[in-house]
Amino acid sequence: MSAKDKAKREMKHQSLVLATAIVVYFFVGNFWNPTGFDPLGYWNLSKMGFWETMRILWPIAVIVPFLLGQLDWLNSSLADKLENGKFIRTPLPFKILRASFAGITEELGHRGFYIYFIMLIITLLNEHLDISITLAFAFAFSQVVPKAKTAMARILYGVTILAAYLLLRNMIYPDLVYDILGSYVKTYEWILSPENRLTIGTAFMCIWAGDSLLRVTGINNTLKFLPRNRAEAKKKAFMKELFTPSMVLQQLVFTAGLLGLNFWMITQTNPEAVLGGQPLLVMGITLSFFRFGMVHSYQGWLGVLGAFFFGIYMQHVAFTYGLQYAIVVHVLYNSVLFASEHITQGIKDWIKPRMIPQEAD
Repeated sequence: MSAKDKAKREMKHQSLVLATAIVVYFFVGNFWNPTGFDPLGYWNLSKMGFWETMRILWPIAVIVPFLLGQLDWLNSSLADKLENGKFIRTPLPFKILRASFAGITEELGHRGFYIYFIMLIITLLNEHLDISITLAFAFAFSQVVPKAKTAMARILYGVTILAAYLLLRNMIYPDLVYDILGSYVKTYEWILSPENRLTIGTAFMCIWAGDSLLRVTGINNTLKFLPRNRAEAKKKAFMKELFTPSMVLQQLVFTAGLLGLNFWMITQTNPEAVLGGQPLLVMGITLSFFRFGMVHSYQGWLGVLGAFFFGIYMQHVAFTYGLQYAIVVHVLYNSVLFASEHITQGIKDWIKPRMIPQEAD
């Protein structure tokens, strides 16, 4: 499947999930809205005009993604060839379409309707927690026990699941889910507090440095691996190219810039813009951008981390200036990033053939 086809499939999936959340809101919310939350109630919160507001928001929406896209200049020739078939090689108009689609659906979803949906689920869990846990354990029993290879293993798994269920049943009380998520919210509040931001930022930088060191020290084992087919040979070539001086520099600059950007964004976020609502709303918001981070798991832990903090910043934009500004910032960010990469790659593709010496007649 080509990168373009994969992107189209992802767009269909995003549309389906968002449409489901919207349908649930408009059909359920009309006669039962225990949360009192309106996903479009904060469409425009800015007391300034559109362009005045964008003067505040445009650096992250334009400058940062442009600079990240320019890091493509550090790619070597082999790395550029290995990009064939990847999204970076798709036509620019399709990239802009993908960027606009993602900005609209992800902001309407993660900063809007998904929050209501999560709040609704939490409410239902609290009101029907015993039924929910019974169904969850029944599902676990049906999935785990039949897959055991021996009769003794089936008995052991079954008794373990049943014992865990009975133990949890005796521990159930009405505020169980609120207490679990409330602890998470307190942890997030601690992370956002001004006195802890430097500590958290330093910790992330140390994790990044440790991860980079492990990758560099483990490259010898990767290069000793004998490929069994063309796909593994291509992967080995990519890994070898990944640790050439230029690519190591790119990784260092990119990851350091990404973590620096995350740290800067979290310091720009007003905690009250995210944590100022009722506990149930705070839970819905935090779990929503947590999910936003996890859907970027295909980018590795750095991608998840980047999306996680970008989600925090976008929640800040949505609840400080309005949901429409979150959509505009997200669309601009993606579009500028894709355009910057595309222009850089186009220039390199144009220059390289002209740098090859012509054979003598």
